[in-house]
Amino acid sequence: MGVGVDWNRVLRWLERLQRQRERMERGPRPPKSSLPKCGARTRAGHPCGAPAYRRPGEYEPRNGRCRMHGGLSTGPRTAEGKARCRVAALRNLEKARSAVETEAVRGGEASAT
Repeated sequence: MGVGVDWNRVLRWLERLQRQRERMERGPRPPKSSLPKCGARTRAGHPCGAPAYRRPGEYEPRNGRCRMHGGLSTGPRTAEGKARCRVAALRNLEKARSAVETEAVRGGEASAT
């Protein structure tokens, strides 16, 4: 009776070995204290002193800003995303208009009595 080889397990082991080899070639991650400071202006007018954000497993920061000052979304890029955004904006506009109308009706009834 022979024992079969689990090739999926062997492949996972080889991939893990390759990742370890790559990490060893790059060297250790620099400590967080050595990362550049964010520098974004706070509400108090001083530059932010938090270290630039980097994702777990990455060596260099993404855009030089901390997790709180990473930047706003650039918005939808595709035609489908823009259409979804337009539908959501119209839906919210309708809700706001109906709320204003409801408040105006309630306010008118309250002043009439």
